[in-house]
Amino acid sequence: MSDLLDLLRRLEFLGEEFLTYLYVHSFLDDGGITLGDGRKIEVIAERMVALQGAQGKSDSTVVRSEELSESEEARIALKIGKKVTSGQFLFAIQGEDYKVVLDKGLCIRSVALPALETFEPFEQEVEAFEKIGLVEDAIESLFLDFLEKRMDQSRWSKEMDDITAWLRSGVEER
Repeated sequence: MSDLLDLLRRLEFLGEEFLTYLYVHSFLDDGGITLGDGRKIEVIAERMVALQGAQGKSDSTVVRSEELSESEEARIALKIGKKVTSGQFLFAIQGEDYKVVLDKGLCIRSVALPALETFEPFEQEVEAFEKIGLVEDAIESLFLDFLEKRMDQSRWSKEMDDITAWLRSGVEER
């Protein structure tokens, strides 16, 4: 069991890179991420993002804002090498909005579902679980797409160029 925990700790950086990727992409291309299969999932960073540097919790920043896109604090934290460790994101999936808090372990900390269409309690429960399944599928698809890009040197180089350009741009330019 300790071997598995050790492996998970060593791979934690992938969760941080994934959340950082989602955060930055929420400001690029109007937040739309097109997956390898052609599906497009809109991702928008909302209200809260936590960033952490190499020193751990003593080197952390939490930004809370109604408009994260206008927050220079998060951009500066990214510029100095901090990575996103948790954040609140809005995912537009099949025309409905889902508010999700994700952490670097890819744990879904909370989900705010769109309004349920049914009124009968059992059917509401089934519908809620189906919607949660859509969120899980979207996050898994986004993560797998991220991993494919991350492991392809030319695709990752382009991603890094896009991220660097975004970091260098100022709020006033958008």
